[in-house]
Amino acid sequence: MAFGDRHPVDGAVILDFGGRCYAIGAILDGMATKNGNPARGARYNSALRYVEMKKQQGKDCIAVVVSEDGTVDVLPEPENEDERNLT
Repeated sequence: MAFGDRHPVDGAVILDFGGRCYAIGAILDGMATKNGNPARGARYNSALRYVEMKKQQGKDCIAVVVSEDGTVDVLPEPENEDERNLT
């Protein structure tokens, strides 16, 4: 993620659902999971572990992963076609 070309940020931006920012450049951590994919890299897998940990704690959480290669993922992935088509 970058705030303009002058301020690149490597790490997570932590927000609540009201938009309050708690951290910029944070390192996410969570419980180990079998759902990770080493080919996806650290950003994706860290976000996946964090989202799954929060779900197990009964807390709502989403993560948007922006990778260096330009791909953008939203976790958890939508469970049905209607959720996938929200834009």
